[in-house]
Amino acid sequence: MKLYVDQGNSRIKLWLMDADRIHAETVCDSAEAVAAWLSGLKPGVLDVRLSSVTTAPAQDALAAALRPFAASLAFARVDGERLPTAYAQPERLGIDRWLAVLAAADRPQPAIVVDAGTAFTVDALSADGRHLGGYILPGLALQRDALAARTAQVQFPAPDWSDVAWGETTSTCVCHGSLLSLVALVEAAVARLERDSGVPPRVLLTGGDALHFQAFLQAESHPCLVLEGLAAYFHDAEALAVWRAGKGA
Repeated sequence: MKLYVDQGNSRIKLWLMDADRIHAETVCDSAEAVAAWLSGLKPGVLDVRLSSVTTAPAQDALAAALRPFAASLAFARVDGERLPTAYAQPERLGIDRWLAVLAAADRPQPAIVVDAGTAFTVDALSADGRHLGGYILPGLALQRDALAARTAQVQFPAPDWSDVAWGETTSTCVCHGSLLSLVALVEAAVARLERDSGVPPRVLLTGGDALHFQAFLQAESHPCLVLEGLAAYFHDAEALAVWRAGKGA
């Protein structure tokens, strides 16, 4: 069996693949919790493929927890030859962003890749498979929390990210404004890439807040885009087909 692991700054997502399906999946908050989960499953030896955006010590701790279960263990790394990037130091590009763009590079078409998470990232891909750069802004919750923390009277009893209409309360003014500002960023990025390439780009949308943006963007929904990129990185056609069929959502 194969274990795919996406190690973020606060959570570790795991997908245990058995043939052409997901055998089990979970989210853990520590390397110790990962080891406990696998111990309970008794999956046998695994081919482990990992993506991590966190620190080297945290990566080492996770690798140590996984090693007793692993026949092989490999981290994905940004590869500037396989997918060139405009970053002068490719290693400074987040592996999650690079993998998401790699997943979009399966077609000879320009693309805008949007990851609506804690950070809201927008990355541009040329038709010939080059990462052109992108933008990073605070996501919806970070924008809300920053205003709430630094102002005396802007509070959010229940955030409303369902619309971009004029806000009629302080909360909806902030929430609708944050949503609209990020939608406008994507639209500007799409327009710029189309102007530069002469071809309308694909827009691929992923991330925990993607549903808030789906109604306002002409975008393909890819809930497991980083995993698609991870499967592509390791040339795993079966896993890639599972994610793209929506089974990995």
